[in-house]
Amino acid sequence: MPGPEFFHSERLTYRLVEEEDYEFVQSNWNSPHVWRRMPIAEPLSQAELAQWIESDETLHLLVCTKEEPMTPRGLVYLFDIEPRNGHAELGYWLVPDAQGQGYATEAVESCLQFAFADQRLHKVIARILADNGPSRRVIEPFGFQEEGRLREYHYSNGEFKDLLIYSILATEWDENSQ
Repeated sequence: MPGPEFFHSERLTYRLVEEEDYEFVQSNWNSPHVWRRMPIAEPLSQAELAQWIESDETLHLLVCTKEEPMTPRGLVYLFDIEPRNGHAELGYWLVPDAQGQGYATEAVESCLQFAFADQRLHKVIARILADNGPSRRVIEPFGFQEEGRLREYHYSNGEFKDLLIYSILATEWDENSQ
């Protein structure tokens, strides 16, 4: 049985990832449909996944559809959370058949609301491969600004790719979310 709801949005429910979810997260994280669009290069073993999920500096939320049975559709997470400095990094992915339906946008909006309103963070960053247009289209409408480009930083699928660094400040979130 899935764990309790952490929060929800219009169509989605978010809950903490539990051990019973590791197989779903690992099999999708290690899928080329996910990792080729992300700045990661290595597959995660179940032990590495457990260590990452249980890290104190990370909040992992399983993105599930609300209708019964609640179906996991992806993951949204804040990691490298530094409360003293007030910042964290945002990550997200969806299974291929859940993409293109606005779920990523809804999940990112909910996670940013939590980061800025509930956790009082000052800044959230996101690292996105330059050729990942869908992911860029998710965050840019929220007010994320491109802070920099690391040229040919990530090697994937036989080529070096640029990595874009985006960020949004709490004040920018407040301006854009009204």
